Amino acid sequence: NSFFMSNIDKKFIALGIAGLTALSAYAYYHFNSSTSSKMSSDAESKNVAYVFIKPHANNSKTQELVAKTLASKSITVLQEGEFTGEEIDAGMHIDQHYYAIASKATILPPAEIPVPAAKFEDKFGLSWETALADGLVYNAMGACKFLGVDADGLDALWNKADKVKFGGGFYCGSIEVEGKPKIYAFNGFFMS
Repeated sequence: NSFFMSNIDKKFIALGIAGLTALSAYAYYHFNSSTSSKMSSDAESKNVAYVFIKPHANNSKTQELVAKTLASKSITVLQEGEFTGEEIDAGMHIDQHYYAIASKATILPPAEIPVPAAKFEDKFGLSWETALADGLVYNAMGACKFLGVDADGLDALWNKADKVKFGGGFYCGSIEVEGKPKIYAFNGFFMS
């Protein structure tokens, strides 16, 4: 007498295991959350985040909704305030918040960006090393400066660019502007 399981039985077992895993993770999270008030301030500071309300939605109703939603999830608001656009830019707050994307757009110089050289050459027909050595590669901020455009101007050029995705939030596009050599820019969408 042999033991036989249908594909449906296997799927239910897999779902049951996935459910138990999720339940365990949920219980672990809530156990640790409930004991977090007993932890030192150093441990608590590891779970701190900025919450931004974008300018078009920043009104009393949205602020109230955000406060109620956070409170309903037992999330404590430590401080409230406003950042001006100038303060956000000067402190690079958004760039740090979205570091994986921003690093390629505004923080790292092209030589420090981990570009998959073979994929770059396959897409653009030029080696990464040559493009870099010839000064044809820019992060988004550098591309704006080189091309003499602002963030919206670069975004318009980016929308027409021939692009390749190197990874999550990591894109390169070839940008051509009359009177300038073709350049290769990273995450040109980011600044607009």
